[in-house]
Amino acid sequence: MTNELSGVAVIIVIAIGFLTFVLLFIFGKRQIMRFALKTRRGPHFPIGFESPKHLKREIERRFEVVANTKQEPQLIHNIVDEKDLEETNHIYRMKAIDALQVLETTIVDSTNDASKKRPKGQDLRFYLMKLVKEGEPLNGCETKLIHQFVDAYNHARHEPLPLFCESEYNEYMNLLCRLKDHVISRRSKKYSNPSTPQHNTKNTQVTLNGRTTVTFVNSEMIPLNNEKETNETSV
Repeated sequence: MTNELSGVAVIIVIAIGFLTFVLLFIFGKRQIMRFALKTRRGPHFPIGFESPKHLKREIERRFEVVANTKQEPQLIHNIVDEKDLEETNHIYRMKAIDALQVLETTIVDSTNDASKKRPKGQDLRFYLMKLVKEGEPLNGCETKLIHQFVDAYNHARHEPLPLFCESEYNEYMNLLCRLKDHVISRRSKKYSNPSTPQHNTKNTQVTLNGRTTVTFVNSEMIPLNNEKETNETSV
């Protein structure tokens, strides 16, 4: 009888111990999840949680498109009062960035090639150096001038310090005008020295036998005045 009671007691102890372990495991797991959710950045549930698989893919695709979307709008477009911007010198940064379109337009107009326009988001230094290597329209342009201009542009667009004030803006516009003048001068030289030579028309008049006048236009003979010989002409 005593042996039977001891066996039952062992089973009860084992069952209580297993049940206690299960309860502690569940409690510990819940606490870990709570701390993880509190310290996690972002929403508690992943994007597209419990949504169909095709919808998750569409959501991910649209997020990738947003990351690759690049736009360079005109900054000074409908600003009526620029006094507040002048106080913080932001107006000079905005003017400098908008002025880049003037250079790009000049390059496209000088080459009559829309593919010469800089793609949205492309590095400006890479774009200008590529035009130098291609030969038109920045062939012969000083590399130092390009680097100075790009450094000034990056200062206006990306670097908060040092401040980009009126003096920096004037220096930036001076560099831009030098690049623009180089493009225009290259275009004028191209049209002033065409590849196909033009021959000047030369007229030569010769009188034969004192009666017939003949003109030679580009080595072609054209008679201008023919008279009937009344007397026998001696050679």
